[in-house]
Amino acid sequence: MSSFFAAPAMLWWAAAAAVPFIIHLLSRRKFRRVPWGAMQFLLAALKRTRRRLRMENILLMLLRMGIFLALATAFANPQIGGGGLLGAVAGGSRTVILALDSSFSMQARDDQDRTAWSEATKTARSVLATLDSQKDAAALLTFGSPVHLETRLTRDLALVRRRLDALDPAEGTTDLLGGLHAIEGLLAEPGLEEDFPGEKTILLVTDLQKSAFLDHGSSAEEGGPGGDADPELLQTLRRLQDRKARVIAVGVGGGAVFGNVAVTELANDGRAFISGLTGQIQCRIENFGDRTTSGELRLYLDNEESYVQSRRVVDLPGLSTGSSSERERVVNFDLDVPKVGWHHLMAQWVDDSLAVDNRRRLAFRVRDHLKVLAVSGGGGRRDALPATFYAARALDPLIDDPLRSGGSFVVKEISSIAFPSEKLDGYDLVILANVSEIPAAKAMELEEWVRQGGGLLYFPGPSLEGAGRIGRSGGVVNQLFFRGGQGLLPYPITRLVGSDEFTESPFNLQFESFDHPVAKYFEDPRIQPGLTRIPVYKLAATEPVENAVGVRAIASFFPTGKGAETGERYPALVEKRLGEGACMFFATSADTAWNIYGATPAFVPFMREIAYALTRRRELANLLVGATLVEDFPPSVTKIRLTVGDAPAEERAPVLSADKSRAEVSLRQIPKSGVVVIDAIDGADQLSETERHRVAVINPDTSESNVEPADSHWLADQFGRNLLLVIDDPTELSKPVDEAAKGGLWRLFLYAALAFLLVETLLAWKFGSVHALETSS
Repeated sequence: MSSFFAAPAMLWWAAAAAVPFIIHLLSRRKFRRVPWGAMQFLLAALKRTRRRLRMENILLMLLRMGIFLALATAFANPQIGGGGLLGAVAGGSRTVILALDSSFSMQARDDQDRTAWSEATKTARSVLATLDSQKDAAALLTFGSPVHLETRLTRDLALVRRRLDALDPAEGTTDLLGGLHAIEGLLAEPGLEEDFPGEKTILLVTDLQKSAFLDHGSSAEEGGPGGDADPELLQTLRRLQDRKARVIAVGVGGGAVFGNVAVTELANDGRAFISGLTGQIQCRIENFGDRTTSGELRLYLDNEESYVQSRRVVDLPGLSTGSSSERERVVNFDLDVPKVGWHHLMAQWVDDSLAVDNRRRLAFRVRDHLKVLAVSGGGGRRDALPATFYAARALDPLIDDPLRSGGSFVVKEISSIAFPSEKLDGYDLVILANVSEIPAAKAMELEEWVRQGGGLLYFPGPSLEGAGRIGRSGGVVNQLFFRGGQGLLPYPITRLVGSDEFTESPFNLQFESFDHPVAKYFEDPRIQPGLTRIPVYKLAATEPVENAVGVRAIASFFPTGKGAETGERYPALVEKRLGEGACMFFATSADTAWNIYGATPAFVPFMREIAYALTRRRELANLLVGATLVEDFPPSVTKIRLTVGDAPAEERAPVLSADKSRAEVSLRQIPKSGVVVIDAIDGADQLSETERHRVAVINPDTSESNVEPADSHWLADQFGRNLLLVIDDPTELSKPVDEAAKGGLWRLFLYAALAFLLVETLLAWKFGSVHALETSS
């Protein structure tokens, strides 16, 4: 009987049907007959109505018993197959939406070389095999980023099977929420309820990766289920429930924690690649497997057939043997930078159960040098040299040699008078030293140049001493470069502090921390005093802005000698990120007007570290799977040849911008990792080889690399079976899938109970009215 009823325990309520029968029996009380002469006149009338009264009472009793029996049967939820008359009345047809997790964690292999993806497609095929193409319907989608709807709801099950057979796993992350949103949109299509009535069953076939369910803003316990469920995911499941859709998560892959080491980062040390110099490459790996492991890490350059370097990694702890920081390791490579142009690197962990995240690529452009424009607003009081003299020569020692070659930086010095006519295109860094005023249009051009990826270093100087140059209420410098917090400077310059002459209370530099690239060089206590003990006699004090966006204080000035008693500190080196670029403000002069930095050896590495930090670029050619690659070319480019991975090259015509100033080509939602080679065909032959040939790389998002499944108890606690039914064994799937066709019979019994109650009420009222009329007569 338990196979016929979903909740057989509710049948005990059928015992309540005996209550009306017991009441009926108790109401038949026996009376002692007492002879009475007047009763003889009523005897004839009583015999005429006695039979009718008995039938009325029996009918009402049966109706009341029927109410209890129908309710108990409805609560027990009788199950019946989809065939026959009852099956048709109960619902019969099934509407199933198959949603397959196509993220790259589904490609993890177990000890029998099986993948979760192969189990997922097998499960989907078995579900389709149980459906009847005459009355059942199905839809198919994948929710590995990006989400893709393969078929809408259709009774053409052969089409769904063909689409399923053609599916391949992607290399994006799990986008469970995006998949459910896509299903919401599918169920909201006009006319869908008329074509496919009744309850819908949504099958999420997935490896139950816990990160897909977590609210990433909450804390999670190390190595445990931890954290809270994504509140938006909960709301989406409730909305689907309101649409009469039942969501079932089917776990595939066995629930094991596979051995998996992922290459999570491949980058240089932040400096631009300069041809002929040695570059520092950092490769970060992390063990997402359960146990400690060892292996080999290889580095490839421009081809992925033969590696140029390798490192042996020993005893890398896993989830059960080490903390989060212990499971990570940084491996460094020294790379002889190749010729000028675009290149790519690939780091590869040789082998484990999940191959997708074993590789990580880096596209980079090798330059012959970095171009710097040094703009001087005039020298200090102690010499007639330009204000940029020491800074320019710290970067480019051979600046005065017209035949110079080599070196990381090539500096061009100009005056602030010539600056407005100088084009900024082609420069990587601009230095403004002792510049207090430039045309407003040039200031806006400079700001836009920084936002597009340029670097700016600003030094104050004696020119700020003029009236109206600075101040709390404004000043020319603040109006041009701070602009109420929207401009280049991180803070407004409010006043000048100190003296032009040597003083007994100079200022010294102190770094706030050593995690910034500029400060890191001076973390060595043997090198640090060469910079931090240099006396500064005068500085430009700024007023920090609370909660300033993109602003970071790197170092401060503090008074020494007699002034140390005040304990006052002034921002010395402050960075502000704007768009793709950055500006740094150093609070004292670039020449020897207010300090003697320029005459000290430490000023050379200090300037070079600042320049390297400001010319660091986030290479837009390094993207994640699912992202869109956009490349701009001059309008003279008429054709683009794209080669994505091992696929044949294809040619595209670029799209001209609205102002016809550039030609653009894009690749949207790239589903696989690999290398993209871009070759531009320039009709006017104006592009250099570096501009004509470019390389981009697509990497997997290693947030998907931890394949540890969500704990079933945590899922039940967070969602409940009414919102999300979790089935760990796909072989147990047939029962809940069939419930949409079987479970409709309870409605018939509920309707029957309501009908019995209505008839009983009407008959009781009618019989009572007749009795009242007979009594009154």
